[in-house]
Amino acid sequence: MIEREKKTTGKEFSNIKEYLLGLRNQVEDSLSANWGYYTILNERVNVGDFILFFEKASDLGFTKKEYAEMLHINVRTLDRNLKEEFTLKIDKYENAMRIFDLMIHGIEVFGDELSFATWLREKNLALKDKPVHLLGSIAGIQIVDDAITRLEYGVYL
Repeated sequence: MIEREKKTTGKEFSNIKEYLLGLRNQVEDSLSANWGYYTILNERVNVGDFILFFEKASDLGFTKKEYAEMLHINVRTLDRNLKEEFTLKIDKYENAMRIFDLMIHGIEVFGDELSFATWLREKNLALKDKPVHLLGSIAGIQIVDDAITRLEYGVYL
């Protein structure tokens, strides 16, 4: 198990949401984006951000059970990491961070949380499933994020 304390290396890490938005707006290719994620994972893994990730999922209507399933952990582990002791493994934290990033992107593209939450739960013919069902893996998260980007640029699915 990897435990990390909150570390900040500069102004760009003062707010994880702003950092991820900046990363998305500045980065033109997936390799650079992955370096940005890698930097976060090596320099900033903490309970405060994890709580923010979960709160955004809750705002979109996800239950603790659904969120825990996306991260491949049980609800008790989720509760413990939100309230008592932050011991989440780095791969689970990465999934939570990428889901959070996708949520920020989706809300930005759809214009509001309700529209995006509805889209996530409706079957999408191009994805052959409900987007929410794909959020349990990095590959699935990327597929959903790519679909949002296509919609953003007017390439309808």
